[in-house]
Amino acid sequence: MWTPATGPLPMACTTTATSGSMEPGCLNGAITNHSPAPTDPCFRFPITSGSTEPSLITDSSASCSMVISPTNRDVKRRWSAAWLGNLAVLACAVLACAVVAASCSDQNTVSAESNQPPITDASGQPVAAAGAPAKKITVAGDSISVGLGASLRKAVSPDVTLKVIGEEGTGLARPDDFNWPERLRTLARDFPPEVLLLSLSSNDAQDLADENGNQVVAYSQSEAWDLEYSNRLAESFDAFKDSGTTVLWVGHVRTQKDKVGLANRHIQQLAAQVASTRPWVVVQDLATLLGTGDQVAKDCLVADGLHLKTDCLDLAARALRDLPPIA
Repeated sequence: MWTPATGPLPMACTTTATSGSMEPGCLNGAITNHSPAPTDPCFRFPITSGSTEPSLITDSSASCSMVISPTNRDVKRRWSAAWLGNLAVLACAVLACAVVAASCSDQNTVSAESNQPPITDASGQPVAAAGAPAKKITVAGDSISVGLGASLRKAVSPDVTLKVIGEEGTGLARPDDFNWPERLRTLARDFPPEVLLLSLSSNDAQDLADENGNQVVAYSQSEAWDLEYSNRLAESFDAFKDSGTTVLWVGHVRTQKDKVGLANRHIQQLAAQVASTRPWVVVQDLATLLGTGDQVAKDCLVADGLHLKTDCLDLAARALRDLPPIA
């Protein structure tokens, strides 16, 4: 598993350094390369024996040594009175192994009690009981999704495991730059989250290219463009059809520049149409959550006219927290 983020910031990750079959963990803060996840905190307690006995357990770092088979006759005679003591020590060591193993096993046991009142954090949000499985949410998309992921980390309960896969300047238009459908298929196959929040579109008001950078459909060919973009949305959603993941598509607001802003609103319509035949996909919209609708989100845009202010992202995150499938 990848490393959970429990602090005020989510994990912000690139995918360029991913290798092998282990889901990478990420450092808190800005976009960074991956690092391996920590190992399990439970370790077996080994017992090593004398020179004539093989080691009983050899795959740990702590050990207690006990000579079991002395070969000298005089040594055996001197130790005969202490033999029962040695057996007692061995029994204690075996008992210690059993206790540690039971402790490790208990970490994976879910409490069956259901009549206890819910546990809440300082803000009144419910916190999962000890041993209960924590919800795993992955936020994926462009730079706007990174900001939304940071706000969502603050909004959800501390027990929620949140990961952000952010790729600045990307979308579904240029798989030669970053192939989102392929990245999402890998995520769904190897490490599917309970909820995938997918948020793209602000970089897609352009011609659609293939994986080699060759033009497939010109942006001016509206009907053909809509069909091809809808196919790419479907490909992204369908990656999670059989994974048990609920895909939460979150559309973008209308930005200052009409080319991007109008494309955002149009792509939101395409996403809703594609999702309508896919019960594992839920559609939400930043423009609806923030009350801006199809108008330019002037009060929520920063100076670049594209990205959203932190307070607006926080407002949207709190609204998403209280709606399915995150609620």
